[in-house]
Amino acid sequence: MEIQNPFEDLFKRLDRIESYLLEIKDLKPLPIEPDLEFLTRKKTAKLLDISLPTLNSWTKKGAVPALRIQDSVRYRKEDVINSLEEVRTLKYKRG
Repeated sequence: MEIQNPFEDLFKRLDRIESYLLEIKDLKPLPIEPDLEFLTRKKTAKLLDISLPTLNSWTKKGAVPALRIQDSVRYRKEDVINSLEEVRTLKYKRG
């Protein structure tokens, strides 16, 4: 009958814990929230180079997402920039 070292299982577990800790050490922490910059209606309209009535219309249509804080409307700068779409033009051949 073979006698096992009582600490052998403990050493294996400690090795696994050590490897997990080394992996965790190399991980970068997840950001809690990306840069949250809130814009007023006026600043948002200026950023997009549009009038306040146009911004209001786009907000009602859902083209530019907005947040309401009591009686105020605010726009997340990231959302405003992400709502922009690239315009692709078609090239026509003559002849």
